[in-house]
Amino acid sequence: MWLGDYLAKSDRTILLVSHDRAFLDAVCTDIIHFSNQKLKYYPGNYSAFEQRQAEKAARDAQILDASERKRTKAMEFVEKHQHTSSKKHGFDPNKQRQAKTIREKKLERIGNYREDGKRYKNFSLKKMSEDYLLTAQQVEVEAVEAAPRFKLPNPIFPTSLKGDDIIVSFDGVCFAYSKQSPTILKDISAQIRVKSKIAVVGRNGSGKSTVLKLITGFSDLSKNGCAMKGILWRFPTLRIGHVAQHDVESLVVEHGAKTPVEYAGEKLREYTDSAAIAATTGSIRQYLGGYGLGGKHATRPIASLSGGERMRLCFAATFAMRPHLLLLDEPTNHVDMETLDALGSALDAFDGAIVIVSHNQRFLCSFCNELWVVEDGRIDVRHSDAHGFEEDFAVFRNETLAGVQGRSAARSAKMTLAKKAQKQHSAPKTGGFIG
Repeated sequence: MWLGDYLAKSDRTILLVSHDRAFLDAVCTDIIHFSNQKLKYYPGNYSAFEQRQAEKAARDAQILDASERKRTKAMEFVEKHQHTSSKKHGFDPNKQRQAKTIREKKLERIGNYREDGKRYKNFSLKKMSEDYLLTAQQVEVEAVEAAPRFKLPNPIFPTSLKGDDIIVSFDGVCFAYSKQSPTILKDISAQIRVKSKIAVVGRNGSGKSTVLKLITGFSDLSKNGCAMKGILWRFPTLRIGHVAQHDVESLVVEHGAKTPVEYAGEKLREYTDSAAIAATTGSIRQYLGGYGLGGKHATRPIASLSGGERMRLCFAATFAMRPHLLLLDEPTNHVDMETLDALGSALDAFDGAIVIVSHNQRFLCSFCNELWVVEDGRIDVRHSDAHGFEEDFAVFRNETLAGVQGRSAARSAKMTLAKKAQKQHSAPKTGGFIG
């Protein structure tokens, strides 16, 4: 948030790559769209670019439809008149010449248009004018890779659990990674319910990832030497799916030589019984195809996949276990906008609970209904029926920016005082004190 505000006010030329719409809208004055090995340039921020793309797609569709109608009508005329040779068969020399002209000259012009909407002449240099140099063009529909359409398998909850029932509860929990290390979380109390979709936000190092690790059972003191007080309760048969912050890097280190098919096959065998895993290589490939990992991607080494593709593989492996509760720690870092849109829609339709660490405002607003702000070791739970999640996030954003500006001003004042003190200490002495 601070960076977006700083860059928006900067007078420098900035070239940035991002998949965060809110960040691009706040900072950018121009968009360079890289697609099909070409660069195209658009003035305005990302929202303006999306609007231009939508308008172009609608216009191209109209041109293509009109062109198809004209071409069909012209071909019917040509076929009707170019082969008639006698009056008995409706011979008309004028229409035959017209059919020949249409076939040789006009068919190739159908579908031509000018970007500015003006009339044009093909290959015309009648006047040394820019209007005549701009010749006609045809609608080009670029081939695009199909965006993945995630369909998360919904969990089957015990019949005793209803939509508003608690499945995880923190009651006065304090936590440190050891008895000697500082306390990370202090006296936190919060609940996760069957239908909760919670966004966890806060500064780096505030304890967001620690909250997720506690939910998974990381607080086993006998194994990890952690220090914890309070009560952390989980529903006894709760099934948790966890995509950790560094899973993308771990995939390469631990499974880099395997293919997605091999890795997914191992994971599916962990999550299902032997009868259900009559899953052949083909069925696993079909499952991976739903996450944009079909075709050649399914048989390449994991180490050769992009960060976004490896993150999709993490999603595919985790969602296969049909968790009651999804824990997602910074899942948007490697993912493009099309995948984020598909994932957001899938998470919105998911019947289980979700706790996600992210600061991508547009993505979170597409499915979250509760905000947890982690600050100073505590959790500030923000949820209100009076207004929506988007308003809660906007309030958090404004508070954060105000806090950053206040801390920046305090640091500047402290630095000024330090410089004055240093200057006084280094000043030459003028002699002793005279009483």
